[in-house]
Amino acid sequence: MLQRIQRPNSPELNKASIQELMLIARSLKKMGNKPPKARSEQGEHKIRIKGHGLELKELRTYQPTDEPRHIDWRVSARTGEPYTRVFEEEKEHSHVLITDLSPNAYFGTRDTFISTRYVQLAALIGGRVKHLRDKFGYISQFGDECMADLATRNWHTFQESLVSMSRLDQRQKKVSNELCALDSFSKELRSKNIILLTDKVQVKQTNIEWLKRITKKNQVTWINIEDTNASRLPTGTYHFMTSEGESTRHISNSQSESNPYQNSKLQLQQELTSFGARFLSYDLVTPPLSIINALTHYGCLR
Repeated sequence: MLQRIQRPNSPELNKASIQELMLIARSLKKMGNKPPKARSEQGEHKIRIKGHGLELKELRTYQPTDEPRHIDWRVSARTGEPYTRVFEEEKEHSHVLITDLSPNAYFGTRDTFISTRYVQLAALIGGRVKHLRDKFGYISQFGDECMADLATRNWHTFQESLVSMSRLDQRQKKVSNELCALDSFSKELRSKNIILLTDKVQVKQTNIEWLKRITKKNQVTWINIEDTNASRLPTGTYHFMTSEGESTRHISNSQSESNPYQNSKLQLQQELTSFGARFLSYDLVTPPLSIINALTHYGCLR
């Protein structure tokens, strides 16, 4: 079973595969896998969180009535002015899963495609939340589709959206550079655990500002999956299929040595962690169950 999850027969998953993953997530803690070490791991919540008695309400500038013990020294050191964390008692667990895939995600040189790995993670996260009967919502963008349900009760619709997300014809469709028109959902995202699954590393500044705003009132975790083999192509001429047809690209020694993707990823990581979001990056070959176990280790899931 674990081998089938790690290396599925096809990058396109059917509904039975999605349902199987959601069932596996129910007994996740019994599997005893140690969380993998992320290729990149930064953020404000790097300790193991046991229980959810208090929840972060917002991160704001220090006020005279605030208790000094609630000062966030890391953010204060970066910004040059004192910031304090405001907590409130948590009455319920509420999760929002944001999945935003570009056409580049429908590719992979080992085990499976990046898109498939993201779909597997989405199914496991959804299955875990469903088993615990926590509140769950999702926002998804792939191909030319964008859908949202912030109070999910129909899990069959969620499963069908994941099946559609895994289909390879999605890479032929034009997709927006915006992170799924996220700004329209800002008012509904408060006191939630937000997990963002996306292969995008070149993010518009408007989206960065949106993420900065919601991180003040939510716990945000950005998960990046990359195929490290793709950045080590030997010198030669390659033919790729893109949304606009066939493309030919010649890789020279100088291009092999430079890596614009890694530069963009590093810049994004620095921006996200500067305002308290967690950034986790994994290689395509990292087992999806290990990534989910890591999320429970960091307190993103129970």
